[in-house]
Amino acid sequence: MGDLIAAEYFIDTDPGVGNGSALAVAPAGPAINQIFPIDLTGVSSGTHKLFIRVKDSNEIWSEAHAENFEILACTAPVAPTVPSVTQCNSGTVTLNATAGITGSQVYKWYENASTTMYFLPVPLLPPPL
Repeated sequence: MGDLIAAEYFIDTDPGVGNGSALAVAPAGPAINQIFPIDLTGVSSGTHKLFIRVKDSNEIWSEAHAENFEILACTAPVAPTVPSVTQCNSGTVTLNATAGITGSQVYKWYENASTTMYFLPVPLLPPPL
């Protein structure tokens, strides 16, 4: 057996040798020790099989190796609604999220669009301005 030079994966159904989704193998060698991204676009919730096979420098493909994995059916929570509030100079502003709050969640409130962030539990109270 020569060095491993290519790899491919497929989910649930074998498209045929050499027709799976390609995985970039670098460097070629007797073993592969890499992390690969796997595209799950269009894969439904439930239990599936991920298959991987490799090709050596003699152009011979291995048998496909399979592992089960599960995609959970979950839905992200609805974003809370917060009324628009402004405050000039000193004082405090109280923002109460009134919809979309379920369970234990953390919301990010920014003092200025991107650099100063506050993590606050419900009720959501930003620092005084």
